[in-house]
Amino acid sequence: GLVKRFFRKYGLWLVPLAILLAGVAAVLLWPQGVAGSLAAATGETAAVPLPVTTAAPDVRLADAHAANPDSVAWLTIPGTNIDAPVQQSDDNDYYLRRNALGEYDEFGSLYADYDCDLTTTATLPRNLVLYGHTFDEDFENSFGQLHNYRVYEFGEEHPYIYLSLSDAMLTYQVFSTGIARADTDYDCIATHPTDNEFRSILAKAFERCAFDYGVTASTDDHILTLSTCTDDPNVRYLVVAKLVDHVEVE
Repeated sequence: GLVKRFFRKYGLWLVPLAILLAGVAAVLLWPQGVAGSLAAATGETAAVPLPVTTAAPDVRLADAHAANPDSVAWLTIPGTNIDAPVQQSDDNDYYLRRNALGEYDEFGSLYADYDCDLTTTATLPRNLVLYGHTFDEDFENSFGQLHNYRVYEFGEEHPYIYLSLSDAMLTYQVFSTGIARADTDYDCIATHPTDNEFRSILAKAFERCAFDYGVTASTDDHILTLSTCTDDPNVRYLVVAKLVDHVEVE
């Protein structure tokens, strides 16, 4: 009938056309189709690449570094007036009495422990330690308003601390606040602890904190320790947070 006459007339053209269409389909399905088949055969889920999130460099840090190469980071704590560059020198005394420009200033500035490498996120120590004076809580860019974390509600409302480096924007989440003795708890400011030492640091951090922020921390984490003085020269006030996010700088 009609079908037989159609195949007698056009049958020779249908074979190469079918081959061509099969080839096109194979190209369109590669590598998704092959990956999916392999995943089904092995019982695994085909990997889907995650999007890379980037951000523009922090202009504040760039300007601070141009004014003074010792400016290695920029620290921001919402809900406080702490929004300033972080300095670093070859020792922990240099910026006790120097401002962000390296000029003498009895009020000092915020600075990183000399043993911390803030060059890139890859070189960050397990425990990144930053220091600052407590003079008056209203004194700009000191750690005075760090004491706001003595109130539980403040920590609940302002759980995140932000640190800009040359290659990334870091986000830390607070999990501990409280006092530590300078003579017996010096390990809490150890920047490169072993696993056992780090467990001790974390245990002390949770123990000294009167609040439960519902945040866990382990030896797999990197932490930020902010250290400042109190009325007792032998007692330090510490705010500890763990790294929870970072965005690469373009």
